[in-house]
Amino acid sequence: MFIILIAVALFAALSYAVSNSFRGGSETIIDEQARVAAGDVLRHMESIKSGYKYLVDIQGCSIDEVSDAYPATAPYDCDLFHPQGAGIRYPERLAQYQMEAEVLAISPTQLGKFSFNFPNAWTSGTYAGDYRWVGAGSGDQDIMVGLNFVTEKICTAVNEKIGLRFAALPVEDDADFGDDVSEFVGKNVGCAKKSNIAAPNVNYQVKMVLMAF
Repeated sequence: MFIILIAVALFAALSYAVSNSFRGGSETIIDEQARVAAGDVLRHMESIKSGYKYLVDIQGCSIDEVSDAYPATAPYDCDLFHPQGAGIRYPERLAQYQMEAEVLAISPTQLGKFSFNFPNAWTSGTYAGDYRWVGAGSGDQDIMVGLNFVTEKICTAVNEKIGLRFAALPVEDDADFGDDVSEFVGKNVGCAKKSNIAAPNVNYQVKMVLMAF
């Protein structure tokens, strides 16, 4: 009987250890998936940044002429996503990185879509005069690309990829970056929880500067 009791205790301990290892392994897998997703989002943004630079520096487009329209509309010479312009392939799977329920509830047009802060947004709309990344340039406005409503883990992974680790994800107000979180000052990419979304909804936003002024 004593041997049987020992065997039962050992089996229980083994089961507990295995169970814990699986839970830890699952969390590790989720974290790794978030890192891969963060890398994918940043690669797409870097591609767009290169395309923007090509249109302005090589194609001779002014900042007012560059278009983020997708599908593209004529004229195409200054369009990021048309072969006659920068020819950037628009990613088809962005929605998998977003909190779909949040996007559908707040802004269906942002599901699977990048958002752009181009010059026309600087002078009109809710956040006119507030599209800048503090320290990226010396001006009050910058041209940026963003992906709204990413998951919390992807947001964390984006910041870790640029060497920023926060105990809790930082909060930035409105459309700019760096005026609330000093760690973002002088950077050109990062992710923050945006304070302009009413509770209980939440928006984790990845942003990258395409051109600073």
